[in-house]
This record gives sequence, C-alpha cells and structure tokens, in this order.
Amino acid sequence: ELIRKRKTAVELCKLIREDRLFNINLRLEFIDLMKKTSISYPSGLSVDEIVNYINSSDEMLHLQAIQSYERLGEEKNSVNDMIKLGIVSRYIELLESNNISFQFEITSLLNIITSEIPKKSESVIKYEVIPKLLNLLKHKSSNVAEQAVYVLRNMIDTPYARDRALMYDILPHLIDFIKPDTSITLIDNITWLLSNLYQRTQPLSLEMTKHILPVLNCLLNIENDYIISDTCRILSYVTDGDKDNVRAVMKTDILPKLLKYLSSEKKSIFIPALLTVRNIVEFGDDAHKDAIIIAGGLSGLRIVLSNCFVDEADIEREAFWIICKVAGSKDQIESIIDAGLLSILINRITHGNAQAIAAWAVTTMITRGTVQQFIQIVNNNVLLAYCALLHSNDYYNILCALTGLTKILHAAEKTRQKEILAMAIKKVGGFDEIEALQYHIMERIYKQSFTIMKLFFTQKVYRERPELLTDDTVASISVFLTDKRVHEIIQASLSSIDSDEKLQLLEFQVYRKLLLSPEISHSTLENVLPLYFEHLDNDKTALLLEAMSLLTDLIQSGSIKMQYIIKHGAIQKLVKQLKSTSSNVVEHAINILEKITKACPYALDLALEHNALPILMDLIKPETPIKLIDNITWLLSNLCQRTQPLSLESTKHILPVLNCLLNIENDFVTSDTCRILSYLTDGSKSNVRAIMETGILPKLLECLTSEKKSIFLPTLITIRNIVEFGDDAHKDAIITAGGLSGLRIVLSNCFVDEEDIEKEALWIICKVAGSKDQIQSVIDADLLPILINKIVCIESMYGIVWTLTYLYERLNSAVPVTLINLILPVLNQQLDIENQNLRSDTCKVLFQLTTGCLKSNDNKQAIFKSGIVPKIIECLKSYDSGIYIPALFTVGNIVKTIEIIESDASILAECLPRFRILLQHDVDDDEIREEVVVIISKMINNIDQIENVLNADLLSPLIDILQGENNRMKMISEMIIVNILSHGSDQHLTKLLNAGVLAVFYNNLMKLEDDAIIINRLHNFSDILDNAKENGQIEKFIPIFKTAEVSERLKALQFHQNEIIYKKSLSIINSHFSQRFVYLFYIYKL
Repeated sequence: ELIRKRKTAVELCKLIREDRLFNINLRLEFIDLMKKTSISYPSGLSVDEIVNYINSSDEMLHLQAIQSYERLGEEKNSVNDMIKLGIVSRYIELLESNNISFQFEITSLLNIITSEIPKKSESVIKYEVIPKLLNLLKHKSSNVAEQAVYVLRNMIDTPYARDRALMYDILPHLIDFIKPDTSITLIDNITWLLSNLYQRTQPLSLEMTKHILPVLNCLLNIENDYIISDTCRILSYVTDGDKDNVRAVMKTDILPKLLKYLSSEKKSIFIPALLTVRNIVEFGDDAHKDAIIIAGGLSGLRIVLSNCFVDEADIEREAFWIICKVAGSKDQIESIIDAGLLSILINRITHGNAQAIAAWAVTTMITRGTVQQFIQIVNNNVLLAYCALLHSNDYYNILCALTGLTKILHAAEKTRQKEILAMAIKKVGGFDEIEALQYHIMERIYKQSFTIMKLFFTQKVYRERPELLTDDTVASISVFLTDKRVHEIIQASLSSIDSDEKLQLLEFQVYRKLLLSPEISHSTLENVLPLYFEHLDNDKTALLLEAMSLLTDLIQSGSIKMQYIIKHGAIQKLVKQLKSTSSNVVEHAINILEKITKACPYALDLALEHNALPILMDLIKPETPIKLIDNITWLLSNLCQRTQPLSLESTKHILPVLNCLLNIENDFVTSDTCRILSYLTDGSKSNVRAIMETGILPKLLECLTSEKKSIFLPTLITIRNIVEFGDDAHKDAIITAGGLSGLRIVLSNCFVDEEDIEKEALWIICKVAGSKDQIQSVIDADLLPILINKIVCIESMYGIVWTLTYLYERLNSAVPVTLINLILPVLNQQLDIENQNLRSDTCKVLFQLTTGCLKSNDNKQAIFKSGIVPKIIECLKSYDSGIYIPALFTVGNIVKTIEIIESDASILAECLPRFRILLQHDVDDDEIREEVVVIISKMINNIDQIENVLNADLLSPLIDILQGENNRMKMISEMIIVNILSHGSDQHLTKLLNAGVLAVFYNNLMKLEDDAIIINRLHNFSDILDNAKENGQIEKFIPIFKTAEVSERLKALQFHQNEIIYKKSLSIINSHFSQRFVYLFYIYKL
C-alpha cells in the first residue's frame, strides 16, 4: 500500500491556534483598557512591598498586592523579575483560600500571564497549579470557574500539561459545563480546551471518548465558527488511529453535519473536517465508507478540490487519499465517477500539487474496477496524464506513473486491447520516455521501466554495422559544421573498414564537434552514434583510444544522455575491450565503465551479463600495475553494489583474488576490497560461508585497526554481516582471530563520536556474545570499561546499557553497582527535562537497566537512593504510550526483584491511581494489564499496603478481571484477593465480602476446563478458609457460601476425573464443612 508523506493534523491545524491566540489577546487588551478607565488602582507598590503584603495574613493587603502586581507588570514589563521573587507562586497558594475575590483576581491575573508569549509564561505558571484550577471548575462562583477554564485553556498546550490534566479527570468537569444555558463565550473556550486535551500522539481510549460524543454532536448545531472548528478538531484527534473511536463516532448523527462543513470556505473548519473524514475511511470499514458516500461525502470532496484555496499540497493530498481509500469496490468506484471526481483526479495528475497520490488513486480504481469503468477511465485521457507525469523530477511521481501504466497495460491485455493502448502510449510520447527511464540512476525506476518495455513493447534492434549516412542526415549535420568535406569524410570512412587512418582521424574531429554540440537533435544522435560506436571495435589502438577519449568527454560533459550511450551497445563493446592486449585500452575501458555503471543500474546489470566480472579478475596478476589494480577494484566495487548481493556462483571465483588484494599495501585498493566484501556479505549466508572458508578473516580484522574511515568502516560492516548472517563457528573464528581487540580500537578512537559507527560496534558485540565463553572473551578483551566510559548521552546510552545488561544477564551475574551509580545520575537529569521524546528514550533505558541490574542488594538500594523512582512513577502517569509503557515495566522490574520496605512502599503507592485507570479503560493490551496486576500482587505484603490498594479503588477492576477471559490474569487476581483475605484486617475482609468477591471467585469453578486453574482455585479457597478458621471469622463466610453455592460445587468436584481435584475438594469438605458448620449454614438459611 502507498506510504503517505503527510503532515500531522497538528501542523495542518496550527494556523487555527495562532488565529485564536491573536483574537484572544486583542480581547484581553480591550478588557484591560476598559478596566484602566473604570477602576482606580491602589497607589503603586514596590516589589518589596508586594512581597511583604502577599506574605502577610491580612486579606486586604493580599488584594492590594495582587492589583499592584498586575499594574507593575504592565508598566515595567517586569514579569520575569516577579517570578524570581516567587510572587506568582504565592498567588497560586492563595487559590486554596475561600475568599472568592482573591480567587477571581488571581485567576484573572493568571489568565493574562498565560495568554502572553508561551515561552514567557512557561516558567511562570508551574504545572502544579493544574489540580488547583481543576478544583475551581466546581466552584460555586461561575465567574471564578470561567476564569479557571481560561487559564487551563492557555496552559494545556504541551503533552506534559495535557497528561497532568487528564490524570485529574478534567474531561467530566468540562463536559458538565456545556448546557443549553451556557454562554457562547464559555463554550468557545471549553471546546478550545477540549481540543487541546484530545491533541495527543495516541488518541484517547473509547472509554474516555464515548461520553463526549453526544456533546460534540450538539456542539455542531451551534452557529459559531470557533466552536465548530474546535469540535471538528476534537473529532479529528479522536478518530486518528483508533478503530473503536471511529465506530463510536459513526454510531452518532455526527457524520452528516461533519460532511456539511467540508463545503465551508473557512480553513479552520473544513481542514479538521477533512482530516476526520480521512481518519474514518482509513481506520473504518466498508460500511463506514458507504455511509460517507450515501451522506454526500464525495460531493463535499469535489467542493474541497474545486475551491481556490486548495493550491496547498497538504489539503489536496488528504482529499486524494480519501478517494483512494474509498475506492474499495466496484460500486464505490462507480460512486466516485458519478460524483465527477475522476476528471479532477486525472487533471491533477498533470497539474496538481499531489500528483503521486492522484495517480495512485486512479491506479487503484483501474485495479479494482470493472471493464466498463476501465474503459471510462482510459477515455478520460489517463494515458496522457500518466505519460506527462513520467517527465517529473520527483522519483516517486515517476514510480506512480510507471505503476499506473503497468496496471493499464495488464488490464488491456485481459480485454485484448494491449496493442491498441501500447500504440496510444507511443503516440503521446510515453514509449520514448519509458525507454529512457531504463537508464535511470534509481534502480526501482530502471527495473520497472525495463519490465514494461520487455512485456508490452518491441524494442529496436541496433545493427552491428550501420548503414551509410543519408543525404538528409548529412545535411542536418552540416548545420553544425562549416567544413564542406563532412559528407565526403564520413562516406569515405564508411565505404571501407580499412579506410585511411588520417581520414578516420578527421572523422573523429567531425564527431567531436557534432556530438559535443548542445543543439544536436535526437534523430541525428540516432544516426551518428552507431557510426561512432563502430570505432569502439577498431583494431587500431590509436583510433580506438581516440574513440574512447571522445566517449569519456561525452560522459563528463553530460551533453548526451546516458541512455543513448548504453542502448547503442557501448557496454558490450567496452567489456570486450577489457581483453585488449593494450594496457592503455584496458585502462580507458575500465574508467569509462566505472563512470557509466555508477550512473546507471541498468548498465551495471548489462556489464555483469556480458561477463565483466571474470574478465576483470583475469586482469589482476602479480605484474599488473598498482594504478590499474586500483581502477579495477573501484569498478568491481560498483558492480558488486546491488540491492541483492551477487550469488555464490558469481562470488566464489572472485574471493581468492580479493584475498590476494588485501596483501597489497595501497589504501585505495584495500578500501575498495573491503567495500566489495561488505556488499557480498550483506544478507547472504552462503557468501558469508564462502568468505570464511578463504582464510580472508585475519586480513580483514587487521583492516579494522586502520585509522582511515575509508578502510575501517566497510570492514566493520563486513564483520557485522558475518556475525549477523553467519553461525557460532564464524563468531568463534572472529574472537580467535582477535576481532574483539579490533572493536576495542574502533570504540576507543576519536572518530567514533559518530553514532552509526558506535551502533555497528555495539551490535557486533551483542551478536558475538552468544555463549558464556564468548561473553568471557568480550570481558577479557577489556570492552566493558570502554562501554562504561561512553555513557555520556542518552543517544548512545540505550545501546550501551542494552549491551551491558545483555552480557551480564548471559553470565547470570548482576551489573556492578559502580556502573549503576554512573548511569543513574544521567538518567535522573534527563527526566527533569520536559521533552516527551527524551523522556520516552530515558524510560526505555531505565527498563533495560532494571531488567539486568537488580540481582544484588547494592543495586536495589542504589535505585531508591538515587531519587529516580518518584520520577519513574510520574512518567507512569503520562498518557503517552511511549513513556508510560516502559515506565510501567520499569516499576514492574523494581517490585518483582526488590523487597518493598515501608519507605519505598509509600513512594510506590503513588502508582495505584494510575493502575486503576489502566485496568479499567485506558488500554486494550493484555500484556500491559497483566503487568499491572503482577505489580499489584507484589505490593500487598502488609495491612498498610493492602489499605493503599483498596483505597485506590482497585477492587472493582480486579473483580472484572475475575470475570474475564484471560486465565493468567484471573489467577494473579485471585492470588491478590487471597492475600488480602489472609493478611488484611477485619475491615478489609468485610469490604471484600460486601463487594461479592468470593461469589465471583468461585462462580465459574465448574465451568472451567483447565485443570490447573481449578487446582489453583481450590488451593486458594483452602487457604482462605484456613485463615478464616484460625482468626475465628469463619461465620462471616456463610452468606457467601449461600450465594455461590460453594458446598454443592465442592461436592460435584469430588467426582472429577483428576485425582488432585477430587482429593483437594474432599479435603476442604472434611476440614471446613463440619457438622457445626452445616448447622450454622442451616440456621442462616432459615
């Protein structure tokens, strides 16, 4: 499927936010001006006086300080000075006051500050104010609540602020604000705030979205451009990448209203509406696409594409992508044609800003449509459009055009119209362009055009011996040349192969003037080049060298396209001259071939087809000059540089020669040889085996220690290929031959500040360390200290930490605490930076680190002493999956391996509210939910920890898990329940029993087919009853037994085929269902 390069919705909607900010600042300036003219400010206070007033206990002084601060900030532009003195922080503290005047004044002030330049207000309003502002949303004073909305609207425009607000359940509070009697101004600000909240990398889950959809439906009825714009933006964020959300949106009545706004003339409305429709067709199903068609969505797209403002490529691209995705069936394609979109698409292939996607949309319609639809598309001049696109400078446009033409010709073949359409392509100039593209520098373009020519067109056969020049051709040549003897010279030369040498040299002068002329025509080239190339077969060395010299000049000048040189047989003739007895001729042939094969993949394949490889190998002999060997290896490296490595059959004959070449003390030869080896080994196991059998490895590893990048870099890549595509014997061979010492040199040298080189070296170490002996070799090679010393930045840290922990894990040993203490401060510092990508990378490093380092008590203590755990927990509260997922598994690593003490337990208890959200509705990933349950099971070791779990309202989601389908999660949840019942207080026991835990616990006991789960539950049941009996609480279980009919179920299990189940159930009945118990049960029933 087409890989789209489109901007994100955030970028496309950026102009909307800028427009809103501009207007809101104008409004604030107007209000401020009105205040100045109507309110008498208190006499100006100095900074020191404001500080004293604000820190006093007198509320009147507080109010004066607030008003003076606002005035002072305006007059002296001294907001930053105020911040340094902590005045704003003190104001934020006063938000908790019960004084409505204070709260209104402070929120008004915060609104003004946060409406300024974002960078300026970032340091002013700390994110800790968000929970306080959320509390004010429920304020009895509507004025204070509205001001709180305005401040939150300004603040929540970063991922971190967004996550903080969502963590405190902001959405229900905002939704409650939207009522029929709510002012338009307030609704405007609420929808803006909601659009900021929903603008996330990952869309909010269905659970957090479904409650707002009816509200959004109503908001689209309000005739206010800002509200409609924000509502459409929210819908675009909600539907971006989430199939469940798309389904939920489509179940409402939103779609017709959404499609209506496609015809809006305002970008702030139609752009997010367009993005939402795109998301629906991309993440929805066929029924959703049909719904869009029925509701008139295609007519809306036609309006979008017809309006004057769609000269912007992004908008055009989105519209075409929607059409492409809608065209899934014959009926859908017919709807697109009926809506008048076909002619627009074909027109935009030629003249649009998103030509590739327009072409792809039409190609999709050709592939999936009927014969009649195909004919209709062809009749709309699609051939002309595709052929015009072949002239594009954009490689992707060319590929799309070639793909479209291929699909057309295949479809025409099925209807026996291939010859007719092929002739039509020739008439509009497509044949010549496709033929020329066979010589394109991009391999994909060359191969696709070559395939079209081979399958659908008959190419010209160029004769070995050209005809004599016609009078017309000579006349056209004479336009460029003043010499009246042109006709005589060329005709005399062609009349006999053995014509006079002087005459032939004159002929070359004619060719040189003619072929290097920028005005030379295509027809002249087609006639003259075959005559000129005839001299590349000349037996006379002087004439042959003259012909090669001219060819070199032609290539360097670029006056003639490469296609003319290749298609007239230059490659074949040059390969043939590699066998010449003249070293000058051979050297010229090599140099020319190197230039042509580097510029054209097709030429490379032609040279290989004509056996250039073995011929070049034969040229390399002990007496061959170094300069010539250098040229040969350069050409060989070109020939071997392919998307797919050369086959073993082609490779095995050149390996002995390459082995010898590495003995030559010449940097260029060595560099080329190492490059050849890197190409041959890339992805080919058979080539790796063949190379390792030649004995070339020691020489290769010697090149690894070179100080020249041109040598050590291709060598490093070759070693990487060997360890990646080779076997253990090859890895051992590298170790034995000293390869690890070479890697130490690579990592130690100053030029490895390049991340790619470092990554290659780390990858080789990881791949080599497959066994304990191999890991010991890594340690013996002193690679660990070097790796440790390189922990300086987050970019390289992940790879290094991964490598180190992997090595220690394979050794079944803990990472040294000295290493932990070196890494943790760097990570701690990184988590203080409010950058989402950086936090994500840091959390991944922490996960990798804690995976392999917590086997020793020293390391466990170091983790908590570093102070990084609270920051990990803060990351866990993020709604960005790139942050909270690695943070979650890091916490999992900590609680699974560290014995939680009281001080640590209080820190970890901060995770519990987030766990409730993850278990209830935030993620559908069972792996994440399972990790949460496992962590909880490790955090209930005493009454206080149990109290924390129950206070976090985790009981309800645990009961839901017991009724779910995931057996492993059920077992872990049961273990948590058993632990609480066994070690909890009377209050805890009562809380669990009242919640119906035991009823759910054993309700499905007889339905389960997995014996292991039944046995596990019977053991848990036995433990519960044993503890209850020991604590004298057995009578509390009687109501549960009545509800769950436990005794009847246990009796039935006595007849189970599994002996363990039968014996365990019998043991429980005998131990706990005594006569006294039965009597109590009977009394209870009465």
